[in-house]
Amino acid sequence: AGGSVQGKRLAVCGLAFKPNTDAMREAPCLDIHPPLKAEGAQIRAYDPAAMAMARVMMPDVTYCNDVFEAASEADLLIVMTEWNQFRQLDLQQLRGWITLQEGAALTVPKLGEINGWLTLGRSTEFFAPNLTKIVQDLIIGAGNTVFDAPKLVQVNNLIIQNDGGPGRPFPALTTVRHGITVGRAGGVFMPALTSVGGPITLREHARLEAPALNYIGGYADIDESATLVAPRFLS
Repeated sequence: AGGSVQGKRLAVCGLAFKPNTDAMREAPCLDIHPPLKAEGAQIRAYDPAAMAMARVMMPDVTYCNDVFEAASEADLLIVMTEWNQFRQLDLQQLRGWITLQEGAALTVPKLGEINGWLTLGRSTEFFAPNLTKIVQDLIIGAGNTVFDAPKLVQVNNLIIQNDGGPGRPFPALTTVRHGITVGRAGGVFMPALTSVGGPITLREHARLEAPALNYIGGYADIDESATLVAPRFLS
């Protein structure tokens, strides 16, 4: 999600192939680096241990002293490796996107607004106790992905990929400006949701509970095995 990265400033945090090592063999960043550079992205990177090796393997990257320097004025923050120090970041407002690759974790206790996309890969963890608004899309991956933002009230698009787990709670979310898509066997509980500006799509065996929902601005594409619980809208 998010379109072209031409001219964008990308902060890549976590370069080693796993935390607590400086080993770069099979590191995920080595896979994303060539296409991002080819598309014209400006990459700023940081890793607690693997900087020396990374400089050899990716000499055309700007290396930073810490994650805050890397993320300063970044259009996109990508957390590649789940280092413990990335779990608690004081980033009050990010101007762009946040992407967590598979298995990564990020806690941003003071973050109030994301001015772009938030994409959570499979089995990631994202904690933002004071986040209230995501200007663009929220994409939650499959697996045991954890998204905990109890004060979130507005997103543009909400896309939940199939997970088959218990319903994901969004206790304060009142407005989805465009649409909602819930993948196969996914579940969502939104007690405060009143308005969806576009379509609602529920795949096979998906479930969406929105008891306060009274407006959908688009179509409702609901698989015959899926369930929409919205008594105010359906009455």
